[in-house]
Amino acid sequence: MSNYDILPKSIITVPRQNTKKNIRGKNHKWEGQSTRSSFSPFNIPIGDFAVKYYLKDCTQLYDPWAGWGERHKIAKDNNIPYFGYDISPTAIEFACKNFDVSNNLGNSITDPIPDFDGLITCPPYFNLERYDGEKKDGQISKCRKWEEFLKLYRHTWLRAIGKAKSGTTFVVQVGNWRKKHKFYDLEYETQKIFMDCNMKIFDKIILSHDGNVNVPMQLPQCKRLGYVVKIHQTLLVFKKP
Repeated sequence: MSNYDILPKSIITVPRQNTKKNIRGKNHKWEGQSTRSSFSPFNIPIGDFAVKYYLKDCTQLYDPWAGWGERHKIAKDNNIPYFGYDISPTAIEFACKNFDVSNNLGNSITDPIPDFDGLITCPPYFNLERYDGEKKDGQISKCRKWEEFLKLYRHTWLRAIGKAKSGTTFVVQVGNWRKKHKFYDLEYETQKIFMDCNMKIFDKIILSHDGNVNVPMQLPQCKRLGYVVKIHQTLLVFKKP
């Protein structure tokens, strides 16, 4: 994928959101676990920017991984119909209670996809986060191997791309990480799926979180956990021809 079209177009500084008080309790700072194992909210200002700029003309938004309700709230605030699946009853309850939105209890790997002309999501990060409501087999974050995860991940995207109308804009917030000395390049894998499906790159923006962890703080974390803390994500924007 040595294509200049997929290089980042710009960088946006994102204000860090408070994740200390969340639906999964405290962050596991001193328990040898990543803070990604606790609830990490989708940044609402970034979502609002994405909807108002990239998705302003869409008539139906689809979200294969609806999460905790932030993206549904953003769509609702901008008067855009939204349909999102999530396998976690806890997440759906949280979205209803905190954002007054109703996501759909379901699995984007197998359940019917509505007709849509806009997509916004943040995919699961392999096994960095755990979700209630999942069975052991056939669920994306229960995969024991990276290759198994990628197979289900690709399948989910192929279903969505196949259902999308011509001209549909896909906005995906995604990042990479390192765990146990292995680098997981989910951003590359996501781009590869889109490129394999002849999707057209429209934009790529680095989201740099305000208050990034500095080197003296990173070193103890690396020694303890065996990987570098993820300090930025990328907004990928593709269009279906």
